[in-house]
Amino acid sequence: MTPPATNDIARLRVREAERPPLAPPSADWPAFWQWVQDRLRQDDYRPGTLRLYRQVLRDLRKFLRDRHGILLPGDLTRELAEAFLVHLTEQNMSWSWMASVIAVLRNCFDRLGNMDVTARMVTPRRKWPLPETLHDRDLRRLFDVLPNPRDRLLVALLAGCGLRVSEACGVRWADLDTTAATLRIEDPSGLRSRTVPVPQGLLPLFQGLAAISRASAPMVCGRPDSKGAVRELSTRQAERIVQKGGLHSGVLKRFTPTNLRSTYAHRRLLAGHNIRAVQQDMGHRSIKTTLRYKACILPNVTSPLDPESQGMVVRQMNALFGRLAMVLPSVLPTKPQGP
Repeated sequence: MTPPATNDIARLRVREAERPPLAPPSADWPAFWQWVQDRLRQDDYRPGTLRLYRQVLRDLRKFLRDRHGILLPGDLTRELAEAFLVHLTEQNMSWSWMASVIAVLRNCFDRLGNMDVTARMVTPRRKWPLPETLHDRDLRRLFDVLPNPRDRLLVALLAGCGLRVSEACGVRWADLDTTAATLRIEDPSGLRSRTVPVPQGLLPLFQGLAAISRASAPMVCGRPDSKGAVRELSTRQAERIVQKGGLHSGVLKRFTPTNLRSTYAHRRLLAGHNIRAVQQDMGHRSIKTTLRYKACILPNVTSPLDPESQGMVVRQMNALFGRLAMVLPSVLPTKPQGP
């Protein structure tokens, strides 16, 4: 019996033998695109990706023909490819489109055409934005407007235990240990299962609901099915519950399950917990993901949407208007009195 690795190598060799030969450098653009399209289809590229490749090659062909008078794809050089990227930058193209263009050039000309036009090109990447967190008063106002214990339990799992929205919808009462005040989060693969602590302030809520619920039932229940069986709450329904509660709370901030989870990590770091412990509680694979929350801890910084900050801005504006009222009469020309 042939080993699996040998079968894979043989399959790749047959696949390479079935590929069409390389297009000559003197081929025109229609023949070049037909050759590229055949190679991409053999690699099981989707139709949407093929349309993307065709659009990029069309823009490149128009640029080379109008700016430099080049009519053949084989005449593309590294300098011309960089000039094409500069041309796209001048048109205020997004970073994602620039990354797609570089990927198309690298695949079509370097990998398939055995050329060297993208050696010095660096694919732009989007920077991770700082996570949005909520204040303690915002969470209290959110708890006050939630209509039932199920919705409050959902917010407690997100903001109090740092669960993902999918984990909050899938956790069951059997995973709760009221004695140790911990919650077991099971991973389908079994490799990333973890235990997270339950805050002491939320423990009475968990104990009261656990006393009247089955151990096999989900903590956050959705609508029962046609047979009356209890079903899990979907992630989309959980997102709507959090967003609707945020709108009714009157807080001028965005409420999402991700913001509630970010608030948990931020509060844990503010309390002085180790960054590695927070990583394990959050279930992050890389410590870089957890360090994003460390960057949110700034001394003496308040959000512009907080009431204290809004009051400070109002006082500053009133003082500014007061100074302007004192200066403007001496600057503006006075209206003559009388007829």
